[in-house]
Amino acid sequence: ALWARVLGGLARVPLRLLPAHADRRGGIAFLKLPSLGYCAPLLLAMSSVLCGGWASEIAEQGATFSAFKPVFVVFVCVGSLIAFGPLFAFIPSLFAARLDGRRKYEGLVSDYSSQFDERWLSGAPRTELLGSTDIQSLADLGTAYRENVEKMQVLLFGPKDLVPLLVASLRPAIPLLFAQLPMRQLSMRVLHLLIGGLPG
Repeated sequence: ALWARVLGGLARVPLRLLPAHADRRGGIAFLKLPSLGYCAPLLLAMSSVLCGGWASEIAEQGATFSAFKPVFVVFVCVGSLIAFGPLFAFIPSLFAARLDGRRKYEGLVSDYSSQFDERWLSGAPRTELLGSTDIQSLADLGTAYRENVEKMQVLLFGPKDLVPLLVASLRPAIPLLFAQLPMRQLSMRVLHLLIGGLPG
């Protein structure tokens, strides 16, 4: 709750976002790290409590894990929303920065390309072409625009950031899944994991 309040306050501050930043989030992609650091242990603890209760029902009442799947899916979705929900407050700022950055960098690329054309492609002598940094600067500017400015994201997180949360949520459920499988089937699946991907 405290971290969500901090993020809400930061989102209202006029941040100086950098469209050409290598993180493709204006330079504030690091704000997602505390969310992962706080919520992954929280989800692990809550999932352990849930799975412990379900294990008792499976052992005492003969229930199956399939009956708990809908609740578990909702739990994972809600946990991910708790982790990343406050980061949605930065979408307007990131969207505005992306539009403004594209406009400004398109003008910069156009101006540089125009001056490059006038200097080297308009019939001017090319005696100083060898060793000139103009060509490399033009390539670097184009790469920065194409790889960073054009691909700037409005979300501070991506699909890969969900992996730690999924691992933390699913880890306590692994014993329950194994407990539902017959020993022969479990052995075959482990054997398949060990040698199934090896070439014959």
